[in-house]
Amino acid sequence: MDSMPKASLGHVVLAVVAGWVTNAFLVGVTEVLLWKMMRSPGGKLPGSYFIIDLICQCCFTVVGAYLCCVIAGPSRRVAMFSLMFLGLLIGGLSLPPSWSREPHWYRIALLAVWVPCVWIGWTLRSQRALAKRVIVN
Repeated sequence: MDSMPKASLGHVVLAVVAGWVTNAFLVGVTEVLLWKMMRSPGGKLPGSYFIIDLICQCCFTVVGAYLCCVIAGPSRRVAMFSLMFLGLLIGGLSLPPSWSREPHWYRIALLAVWVPCVWIGWTLRSQRALAKRVIVN
């Protein structure tokens, strides 16, 4: 079995980092805005905050995964699985410290939606790439 060429490996690493950073940036900005808009005077967040944030994070994960697959080009399947692994690893490691601060369902839901949302981003990009090839040929 041939290993991935160094150029492809570099594209995959760049793609995964770009997808992750894009997702993290969008999530960070949105969480700050939601926190400022929705927190009560005592600093408590309503349950609706976590639902809105979960929906936003799903959308941002799709966007980050799509970007990851655009950058990865022909190696987008490897990039997709790498992004899935990175998200589950970081999400799993962040679970224990946040367990007492956030609703348990929220943290579990974030982990549960990560893989399907990355897959959706990959699928959207793959379908677009396929459509381009069909049109060109």
